[in-house]
Amino acid sequence: MVYLNDCQWWDDYPVLEAMKMAMVGNTKLCRYDLKHNSMTDEGIEELCKIVAEAKHVNTIAMSEFISGDAMNMLVDALAANKPAKGKKGGKKKKK
Repeated sequence: MVYLNDCQWWDDYPVLEAMKMAMVGNTKLCRYDLKHNSMTDEGIEELCKIVAEAKHVNTIAMSEFISGDAMNMLVDALAANKPAKGKKGGKKKKK
């Protein structure tokens, strides 16, 4: 998990571009903590676009101060990236 909480940043263009570079480029990092930073609904919308491109990202912790619509949009974007549960492969019985 990458902890970027309470860093006092806004969701302006340079920050979102750096976040995109980090999320798309680092495929091993799938969880991000972005709590207590200033994110507008437009910033969350851009973050959802980044998440759609970075399919490995499946968890983003956000501040509880964002709007309900923005939270739902982010939850939906992250749900699309959740890994599918695999089938349990049991050994076949020999006859």
